Amino acid sequence: MHSSYFKSPPDRFRRTLTVVLAAAMLVCASARATPPEPQTLDVPDLPPCSTEWASQIASMSGHRRSEVTSAWLTNGVRVHHLQLETSPGVVWVTVGFAGGELKETERDRGISLGACAAWDQLSVSGYPPAAIPSVLTDRDVKIDAVSGADAIQLRLVCARSDLEAGMSVVAALLRHPRVTETGLAATMSDGARQLRRRRMREDLIVADAIAVSLFPSGDARLLPPTQTKLDAVTADAAQRWLDQQIATAPVEASIVGDVSLDDAMRLAAGFLGRLAPRERISAAHLAPHRKLAQPAYPVRLELTRPIGAGEAIAVVGFPGADATRPSELRTMRVAARILDHRMTAALVSAGFANAEVSGVAIPSTVYPGFGVVIGNFTCEPERADQAADTMMKALATLAAGGARKNEVDSAAAELAQAVEQLEHQPRYWSGNILSRCDTAGVDLDEAAGGAEFYRSLTAEKVSAAIKGAYGDGRTLHLIITSDADR
Repeated sequence: MHSSYFKSPPDRFRRTLTVVLAAAMLVCASARATPPEPQTLDVPDLPPCSTEWASQIASMSGHRRSEVTSAWLTNGVRVHHLQLETSPGVVWVTVGFAGGELKETERDRGISLGACAAWDQLSVSGYPPAAIPSVLTDRDVKIDAVSGADAIQLRLVCARSDLEAGMSVVAALLRHPRVTETGLAATMSDGARQLRRRRMREDLIVADAIAVSLFPSGDARLLPPTQTKLDAVTADAAQRWLDQQIATAPVEASIVGDVSLDDAMRLAAGFLGRLAPRERISAAHLAPHRKLAQPAYPVRLELTRPIGAGEAIAVVGFPGADATRPSELRTMRVAARILDHRMTAALVSAGFANAEVSGVAIPSTVYPGFGVVIGNFTCEPERADQAADTMMKALATLAAGGARKNEVDSAAAELAQAVEQLEHQPRYWSGNILSRCDTAGVDLDEAAGGAEFYRSLTAEKVSAAIKGAYGDGRTLHLIITSDADR
């Protein structure tokens, strides 16, 4: 679990630049004046797709259950392809450089976000600011940069007909990206806005409070960067960080959507095959950076946060699963749905009229061993302890007696329907799965077939998973009160 993974996708410090340029109109100074010569931009010589692309593919293989094809390029770059025709004419490309925020320290926290400024602004050294966007006029191309918890990513979403043009821009942004003072200021300003939004969303407030409760203190990577840290990042430092990542970091890329395997591999090998040779990505590569002291359960804590005056949030839960083990995580998601209903019923019986618990299984995405299954409930401060105790009793009853068949069947059916919809979306596969599967150590065959897994899940398996994780009372008991009441 990492604090950034409680965000909905638009809240993960993403900055998206949609290239839509209006045609310039030249106006004569008077009817008798000679019209000036049209002003043109210096259009960069964008890298073409290598005609020798096939020689850049070292090996290629499919997967037993998933429809993904994975390849190693001769320079060590990992490429995954999945053809999806559920979004006709649309292609998603993600190029991830392993490391990112995971390698930051107290001294340079926020520098990965700063490095993304070059990609945010489509800024290439040696060309004026509008030169790269100019070549995309009238093309359906969108590029964004993502500072992730264990990678920085350059993403391209485009029409299939514009895929090669978009990849040529990606190649230029990987060849000579330039972090400018103006671009850095814009990116950091957006990051600051995201920090302010975190302080206004209850789900993210709860997420940060859980992170404080479980993570060891003193590690700057474990919470969002502060405004002071963002202000301290310089363009020169961000440029050095980005250059180092592009030159040496292991790369995992994905091409997902309405594009054939032949076209995907031609473009991947023809453009990404020109990156400098590097170590092949694997879960072992970043393993030393992921090790943290595990939380000592039971955890019990009270703290204040900027929630509404006269409110409190009771959070009760137990250890969950890592995202690298999809089957365990899916089982815990069913458990979270059941816990949601059990806790809600218990609160209503205890006199909390119209109680509504939010139950969720939060995976450990970056740091193994920090997943949790929680239920949280907002109530009056004077009743927060009573609410938490009631919720804790419901959890203990579930752990001791297990889940009922009708509960598992109902929760699993809902989740099966949801995952079926997700698995038809290129965004789900490109950004969340394929661009990180080797980096994090996820088995693609296990990641596939989520709906089938849910529908085959039994009450016995869910009950055993809950009992094993709960143990003899490995619980989280958290009360969040409003700092406005102090």
